[in-house]
Amino acid sequence: MKRENYISWDDLYMGIAKLTSKRSKDPRTQNGACIIDSKMRIVSIGYNGLPDGCSDDEFSWEREEKHKYVIHAEINAILNAKVDLSDCIMYIYSERGYYPCSNGCAQAIIQKGIKEVVLDYVSCSVDIKDKYKGEATKQMFNASGVKIRILNNGEK
Repeated sequence: MKRENYISWDDLYMGIAKLTSKRSKDPRTQNGACIIDSKMRIVSIGYNGLPDGCSDDEFSWEREEKHKYVIHAEINAILNAKVDLSDCIMYIYSERGYYPCSNGCAQAIIQKGIKEVVLDYVSCSVDIKDKYKGEATKQMFNASGVKIRILNNGEK
């Protein structure tokens, strides 16, 4: 008889996205992404950080400055992938509860053919989640057929 208390696929891949977020050097925001294919295999991971060759010690991590340099977790995962991402699922962990940004990440997700985005809100507070609702991202995903699924919505 098989063991009954094993973790779900969602828990596994979101756990990997969360663990990947811990690689970020950003003192304010740690995001991670994990992309899986239709056979439930990991095809890529990414976190928010600087491009290759840019020293984490030489570029500013101040809020306004870092936006000039930092690559978001979603884009990093897409760029790290060595396979076609059509029909893949992207798991995104954001401790601050952000949706993928509309100007870059959401567009790349759509263009690469990713069919579903899974978000986890378990560890972020309601006031932060409400700050950025991702309306433009949701509108583009809806128009292009990308499904959004939220895990642990509002649960602690």
